[in-house]
Amino acid sequence: MVGKLSPTLVKSAAPGTYGDGGGLWLRVSKTGRRTWFFQYAMGKQRKAHTFAEFPAISLREARQRVIKLRADLRDGIDPNVKTPTGQTVATAVELHIEEHCNQLKSGRNPARVLRNELSAKFGSMQITDVTAAHVRSVLARIEDRGASVEAQRAYAYMSKFFIWCMRKKGWIVANPMDLIEKPTVTARTRDRVLTDAEVASLWTSMGNTPGDAIIQMLLLTGARRGEIANLKWDDVDLDHKLVTFVDTKNGTDRTIPLSPSAFAILNAQPVAGDFIFSTMGTRPYSGFSQLLTRVQRDSDTSDWRIHDLRRTCGTGLQRLGVDRDTIKATLGHKQADVTAIYLRHDYLPEIREALTMWDAHIQALLTPDAKLRA
Repeated sequence: MVGKLSPTLVKSAAPGTYGDGGGLWLRVSKTGRRTWFFQYAMGKQRKAHTFAEFPAISLREARQRVIKLRADLRDGIDPNVKTPTGQTVATAVELHIEEHCNQLKSGRNPARVLRNELSAKFGSMQITDVTAAHVRSVLARIEDRGASVEAQRAYAYMSKFFIWCMRKKGWIVANPMDLIEKPTVTARTRDRVLTDAEVASLWTSMGNTPGDAIIQMLLLTGARRGEIANLKWDDVDLDHKLVTFVDTKNGTDRTIPLSPSAFAILNAQPVAGDFIFSTMGTRPYSGFSQLLTRVQRDSDTSDWRIHDLRRTCGTGLQRLGVDRDTIKATLGHKQADVTAIYLRHDYLPEIREALTMWDAHIQALLTPDAKLRA
C-alpha cells in the first residue's frame, strides 16, 4: 500500500508494509514491531536501508532522516555502506556537555556522571558501536556500589545523551536505552541523605524566592521546616547572628547561631511583615509540595523529602567530625535521660563552629575542582 502515512496509522497499522512517498516505508511485523526503511536505487539495483524503529523515531523524524539520506544519495553515498561518524563516546559526551549540559542550571551533575561513568569506561569506542549491553554494564557498576538512586539518575542522563546523539546529531539510528529497564530505587526514603553532588546541584539551582531561601536555610541549619517557615523577624538577632525557634516540636524555645551564608540569606530578605519567608509577610510560608516538585526539577535531583535536608545536615556534621552532643543540640533533639535536668550548657559556641564548618563544606562543593561524594 502506497500513500501518505499519519501518526495514527503508524501507531495502529496491521502487519504489512506502508509507503509514505519519497522512499520512506514502514514495515509492521506480525509481532507488532514497527521499522522504518528507505527504499532507493543505486544504478540499476534497487536497495532498502533500515534505519530506525518506531516509536524511537517518530514519523516526522523519519521523514527528516530520509531527506538527508536522499541528499547523501545524490552525493554518491550509499546508505547501506557504513561509514564511521568520527565520533567516539568521549568526544560525543564532551560536545553534549558543551551544547546541552552547560546550558542548564543543574548541568554539572549530568556532566559528572557522563564523564565518570560512561566516558571513563567506553570513551574510545565509536558512538555507533555502543549497545544496550555496554550501557547495562555502566548501570550495574553503579548499582554494585549500593548507589541505586545514582543509578536511576545515570539512566536518565544517558537516555537524554543518546536521544541527543540520535535526533540532534544523527550519529546513531536507535537509542540503546530503549532496551533497558529503569533501575529501581532500593534506598528507604527515611534514610535518605543527599550526596555531595546533589547538594551542589541543589544549591546552584537556587533562585531568589522565599521558597528557595527556605530550602537553603533548612540545609544550612538542620532545622525543621515548620521552624523556618514560621520564623519571624522578632526571632532573629542580626547583631549577634542568632536565631530562636519558638515553641518547637519539643515544646521549648531553641536558639542557634547563624553561619555566614545563613546570616547573608536572612539579611537579604525584604521586610514585608512579621514573617520572614512570606510573600506578604502576614502568614507563614506554605506550599511545600509545589516547592519540592519545582526544586527537584530545577536541580535535577529526585527521591528526597524536605525533612531529608535536616538529615543531610546532621549527617554532614557527623562526617566533618562534630561530636554527637553538639549535633543533638544543633538539631534540637531532646535529651532522654534524667541527667538532662542537670546539664544546662546551651552549646552555642560549639554549634556556631559546627554550622560554620558545614557552611564552608557546602561552599567548597561549588568550586570547579571539588571532589564530590557520590
